[in-house]
Amino acid sequence: MDPSAIELFASVVELGGVRVAAQRLGLARSSVSRALAELEAKLGVRLLERSTRAMKVTEAGTLLLERARPALAMLADAESAVRALKKRPVGTLRIAAPPLVAEQFLPPVLERYGRRYPEVKLDLRLDDAQVSLVDEGIDCALRTGPLSDSALVAKRIGAGQVRAYASPEYLTGRGEITHPTMLTEHDTIAFTGRRQPNRWVFDGGGERIVVTVAPKHRVNSLLLARDLCRASLGIALLPAFIAKESAIRGELREVLPAFPSPSTNMYVVYPNARLLPPKTQAFVELVAAYFATIDL
Repeated sequence: MDPSAIELFASVVELGGVRVAAQRLGLARSSVSRALAELEAKLGVRLLERSTRAMKVTEAGTLLLERARPALAMLADAESAVRALKKRPVGTLRIAAPPLVAEQFLPPVLERYGRRYPEVKLDLRLDDAQVSLVDEGIDCALRTGPLSDSALVAKRIGAGQVRAYASPEYLTGRGEITHPTMLTEHDTIAFTGRRQPNRWVFDGGGERIVVTVAPKHRVNSLLLARDLCRASLGIALLPAFIAKESAIRGELREVLPAFPSPSTNMYVVYPNARLLPPKTQAFVELVAAYFATIDL
């Protein structure tokens, strides 16, 4: 049965007639009468006995109302709950992000979000692998480009600098590097989380220089790559924010400063921009505002 037809029948009974119900609901009287007739035909019973002067609910109609009213109330509650989701951030916000990015940048964003929207529960999935947002029920994710899933909506929130680094001790022992092609003669540390860990790209005054290195060490952690680099075990291509403190302390030096690697864009992505839940919209706005204030 169509719940709307049962709801219409209940309105007719409660308001005392087809004419009054039609006026209250803003429907044509003929439409209400036709809907009631179709409901009776579907059930195979008379729900109302009507005459020119009176309307009486039949035994079958009374039974239908008794059994249907709790269900109609539950539907109304469900509708109210869903509509409430459109008005304010509530529910559970599921976020996916690379562990290093999340640990480095998300704490202040999540603290601000949690204080501002206490009705939202946070569920974070930290993984270097790019999970399917739709299949895994993820509301939004932080990702670094280039992006492979064109079905997602992507909002660019920043661009991270990537540079080649080595320890002063390594450079003292192996000599200075003045051009990217010299990397093939050195020990390198590759981060296997990149799609092409052996392919290092540099900008040579507007000219793109691609060097294919033969890594001596391969790791799937950027922090470990940094630590191996600090231990003078080779040269690593690292995000600047990871190497910054070590460079300040003199533990690392930027190699090839005249040949920077292309910036890596960072995005917040989500499945659909249409009817975006307030909980997701609020996070997207907060994380974008935060990244606009920091130096990657």
